[in-house]
Amino acid sequence: MKKFLLLNVLIISFCASAQNYQTIRSNQISYYANPDLSYILATRTDSFDLQGTDSIFYSYKTIRYNDTASTESCQHLVSPNWYGEKVIIKNNGHTIFFNKNSDSIRIQTQAQFQDTFLVYVYPSGLDSIFAAVIDEDTLTILGDLDSIKTLQFFNNSGSFIVPAQASFSKNHGFYEWFASYSFPDQYVGPQGANFINYTGNFNLVGHEFPRVGITKPRIGEIYDFEEEDFLIYDYGQYDLDGYSIKTHKERTVISKTLFGVDSVYYTYHDTLRTIEQDNGFGPPTIYLGYNASAVYKNLLSMNDSLLPEEFNFTTENSWNFLGINDCARLQETSFSTSINLFNWPASNCVVAQMLSFYTSGQPYIVGNGTITPYGSEPGYPYFYNSALSYYAKINEDTCGTPQFLDLKNLTISEFNFSLFPNPTNGDVNIVLNEKELSNYKVMITDLSGKIIFETDANSDELANGLLLNTSQFESGIYFVILFNGETSSTVKLIKQ
Repeated sequence: MKKFLLLNVLIISFCASAQNYQTIRSNQISYYANPDLSYILATRTDSFDLQGTDSIFYSYKTIRYNDTASTESCQHLVSPNWYGEKVIIKNNGHTIFFNKNSDSIRIQTQAQFQDTFLVYVYPSGLDSIFAAVIDEDTLTILGDLDSIKTLQFFNNSGSFIVPAQASFSKNHGFYEWFASYSFPDQYVGPQGANFINYTGNFNLVGHEFPRVGITKPRIGEIYDFEEEDFLIYDYGQYDLDGYSIKTHKERTVISKTLFGVDSVYYTYHDTLRTIEQDNGFGPPTIYLGYNASAVYKNLLSMNDSLLPEEFNFTTENSWNFLGINDCARLQETSFSTSINLFNWPASNCVVAQMLSFYTSGQPYIVGNGTITPYGSEPGYPYFYNSALSYYAKINEDTCGTPQFLDLKNLTISEFNFSLFPNPTNGDVNIVLNEKELSNYKVMITDLSGKIIFETDANSDELANGLLLNTSQFESGIYFVILFNGETSSTVKLIKQ
């Protein structure tokens, strides 16, 4: 019977003292990445068991394509993750991993410099893989001075082995490791991960408890906007009979109100624009902007338990992975669809019949927020994909794709205006700071985005100051919007 992790600290302490060096730390969530940080994995022990003096650590699950016998009723399997379903740690320092075929992968953590030991026997029995301890060194790992051992893999036939090396340490377990799930073959990530036939190692880049290095974004960080932060989403594309429209959404953070220590209220101003418009239908169009609001509550308690490549079968039908987005920030993407488990845990069969037709995701970007799910339906010409394309914080930290970085000067400050006095308890002047020969629509909205005042004005009136009386408004926060048929700008108004 599996025990809970409450007792795990005692077990890992025993194992660590016996074997000196470690591979898996059962009380630690660790993060590993390929060299360019485009793919990040994690380790986590969900439960453990004792068999005599052996400790068995059971890891989290992953949902994968059925890579055995595919059937209509079982398109996907709940399977071991990248480092295998379980790890057996013996008190003599031997650690046993298992690949997807349940073949044993043996590591001797007490092996000394220049020692050699058997790691893996091919199913044919005609060849084996061995490891030699080629180095013992002291390195600073995630801020801690630690001792590591480096292994070199080789076989009798002299053929190339992927990966060629691996290493582990006294205090941090894996330092440079391979995907035990597929060893000795190339690694293929789970469905949606877009990670196929990787031939290298994964290096330790961060861990939780304490939190060091690259780690999974937390809810409180995800929703970390500031007033005047500016974002652009590559929003969608419509293609039909040669007629093509590409659109994007621009978002400006107008206000931020905190409630206690773990809730926040945001108001945004969104504008939808076409990027391209073909077949003689005219130039790109800018649509009237509108205000939107969002409330995020209980940020401190909303930490998502999902890990990269994990399938959480108890809370939601989804699996996810970590990677680096276009802004070079760590991003977590969660895939979800209509999934049913048959008699879990007796069966590992998962039905996800609609996956090839519709997939939705929510990339979580530190400091940027949740982006609208994306997807497409066969037979419908509209494809929407709200991937973040540009992000500019008020402190001038910017990132984005080259296309939208080039649009920076065209989309943020095409015209600007000011209000005075602001705050006000009566009259307010609206002044266009840069005179443009144009006609404008002037609107005032409340926090919900409801238009409570609307009038027309020309550039001369606004350049000289358009006087409005707000005495009929209740005290609170409002937004003044100017729209010239192409561009809209918004300024916050405080009524006392």
